Amino acid sequence: EPVTSAVNLPALMPETAAALEPFLPLMWLLGYFYMQMFGGSINEIEITYCGEIAAFPLSPLTASCLTGLLQGIVEVQVNQVNAPHIARRRGIQIKEASTASAKNYRNLIMLTVRGGRKAHCLAGTLLTQGDFRIVQIGDFRIEVVPSRYMLVTTHHDRPGVVGKVGTLLGEEQVNIASMQLGRTSVGGQAMMVLQVDDLVSGKVLKKLEQLSVVSMARFIELPEKWL
Repeated sequence: EPVTSAVNLPALMPETAAALEPFLPLMWLLGYFYMQMFGGSINEIEITYCGEIAAFPLSPLTASCLTGLLQGIVEVQVNQVNAPHIARRRGIQIKEASTASAKNYRNLIMLTVRGGRKAHCLAGTLLTQGDFRIVQIGDFRIEVVPSRYMLVTTHHDRPGVVGKVGTLLGEEQVNIASMQLGRTSVGGQAMMVLQVDDLVSGKVLKKLEQLSVVSMARFIELPEKWL
């Protein structure tokens, strides 16, 4: 179940609970999105809280992120209370850091997950109540509005890529609702996040990855209850 309230959290002052509660769905989203995007083993999780949120107790937010990360990869039901214990039993180190500076945001939360020799980063922010943005995926700065169905591709930054991907999706009857783009440098690697209306099959993902210009394709599905 997506975390949307502070019901199961340790006792907090009412004003503290009220300040934290809008961030719980964002924290869950970061964990859940990460596992669908990157997957793999997890040795260490580091969450950096930036901006105004850094002044509040961080453990409830971290627990919400762990709930999203662990959901679907453990057999037991995961919640805010047992998620930290499950993570530690699996040998996962949990680190928290905080800073008052959030650069261009009032609040910014950065999730870094290390597993084996790999490390990936995901970052998000809360603009207003219920208005979330994913602002970094891996090496790409990109502002994504989360939706039920999302298709993520990485590709070479060159003319015609968006058209080729759009044409293939049209042939497969996949309707694009909106799109965001980001890139590491001009002519380098780029990322495209598409909000689509329906499920994207493994067959379609394989066809996308067979395009010479596409490096990777992932389909992200969020539970309807989260939205």
